[in-house]
Amino acid sequence: SVGQEALHQIFTKDKPVLPVQLYVHGPAWFTTITDPSCLIPVPESVAAETFLRICKLDYTQVPSNNDDISPSGKLPFLRCANERLVSGLHAIIAFCQEQEKAPSLSETDAAAVFAYINMIESTIGRALNYELWCDETNFKNLSVPAVASGRYAFPLNIILAWGQRLAAKSAALNAEHALTPAQLLQNAQAAITAIGDRVSHTPFLFGSSPTQADAVAHAHLIAATRLPESRLGDAVRSHSALLSYLARVSNAAGGPSADA
Repeated sequence: SVGQEALHQIFTKDKPVLPVQLYVHGPAWFTTITDPSCLIPVPESVAAETFLRICKLDYTQVPSNNDDISPSGKLPFLRCANERLVSGLHAIIAFCQEQEKAPSLSETDAAAVFAYINMIESTIGRALNYELWCDETNFKNLSVPAVASGRYAFPLNIILAWGQRLAAKSAALNAEHALTPAQLLQNAQAAITAIGDRVSHTPFLFGSSPTQADAVAHAHLIAATRLPESRLGDAVRSHSALLSYLARVSNAAGGPSADA
């Protein structure tokens, strides 16, 4: 609450904020996935960590795969050295700006960056969620094993997987404007093509240096390539400019040169 946040600031104002712990869905950034509960690609977690690395903000990653430990009930979140908690991708981006670690943007550019992030999340993000939970191949080979390997015993784990599937379908198709699955995927593919066209002429989405938008785009595009069955992943892999772009973002964040 606002009152709790105010009290927290009073009692911790003289304590250092950095370094921070970043709680995300595992595994660690750019490492091999072995734990079935880590198989589901979560763009928000990847984007948060990518942006921290772009900002060169001192952090330790804590793979969790347990949304319940987050104050908002959803990963990612930051635990600061002064025990301040920052939950959610957008709040983490704002935290980096507050610490003066984020790329410097004019007011106009900042508005454009966040409009681009909104476009990515509302098109590619929605379609990714639909493909993950509603495509039969992905559901059988990725979603169900990930939930079944977690902390819930049979048959609750299977019931939860199907509940998640229904929730994902409802969220993907009925959010704000009702769409058919075909329209949902077409919108996402158009967004992927637009990103590819944009980075054909510039190293990053907004010039020669990566911004928040690149962290978010990178995370969503990488997630698409990691689904066993994905029309979005096929769209990414078929665009050579996108593959080069993903490598540039990875390099800027200190990762390997190729992810897809």
